Formats: sequence, structure tokens, C-alpha cells
Amino acid sequence: MKLSTQSVLNTVMLILLAVSLLQTAPAWAQDDPVVQSASPSSAIQGTYDLPVEILGANFARGASVRFLVNCEGLADPLPPYCNQDAPGVSVGKAKVRGSTRLIVEVDVSEEAYVGEVDIQVELLNGRKGKGTTPVSYTHLTLPTKCRKC
Repeated sequence: MKLSTQSVLNTVMLILLAVSLLQTAPAWAQDDPVVQSASPSSAIQGTYDLPVEILGANFARGASVRFLVNCEGLADPLPPYCNQDAPGVSVGKAKVRGSTRLIVEVDVSEEAYVGEVDIQVELLNGRKGKGTTPVSYTHLTLPTKCRKC
């Protein structure tokens, strides 16, 4: 039996496709990212290009990071920006350094939100995770001082 060049090419292409599909788990099979810690854990107003290392689990290429205002323990009425992006805090593109570590550059403006934030990591497939349990609860206190007060 003699195989044509086209038949061999088709077989190789199918094998390559199968291998690539096996290497990429579907969204439903991937675990949510987990945030365990951030370093440094605080910053002051007027800090720019601050590299923040975030440790956790299930990080993947293309992940994005948000710093959300934490309103746990605040008395009613709660501010309207609870669980929203912290005002005056800009988070750069995440540099994923493996499934347990990523780094982002953070800008904290002179008028930035003062208080605790939750760090949320979102994967390209839409799965999200943030430090919200007593064990993995993570705050980045922004800021702890005011340079121009």
C-alpha cells in the first residue's frame, strides 16, 4: 500500500491538532485562580511603577489583575464603590511567572483610595479568584501614609 503525500500531511496535521487540544484544558476543567499573598503589602499615595508580586495558585498566561475596594467591616451606609476598582489605583498588565506567581506594576495616585483592597486575578477563560476566605484573604492597604498632608 502506497500512501500519498497529501494523506501523510493530513495525518500529521490531525496528530498535531490532537496534541494541541490535549495540552489546553477546557475552561470548565481549569480551577479558579487563588490569591494567597502580595508583596509589598502597602503603598503610599504618589507611588508609581511599583512592582507587586502576587503569590497563589492556578495562574495562567493572559491573566489580569484588579484591586477592588474592600468594604468588609464598614458600617452602613457602605460607599458606592465597594467591590469596584480602587479609585486612583492603576494596575498594569500581569506578567505571569508560572502557575503560582505573577507580577504587576501599580500606580497609586496622590488622590488614591485610602484603605484595604482585595486583589482579584481573572483568567482569559473568565474564571476569577480573589483572597476572600480567612485562610487566603489578601489585602493591599493603599495608602498607609500621605506624602502631601
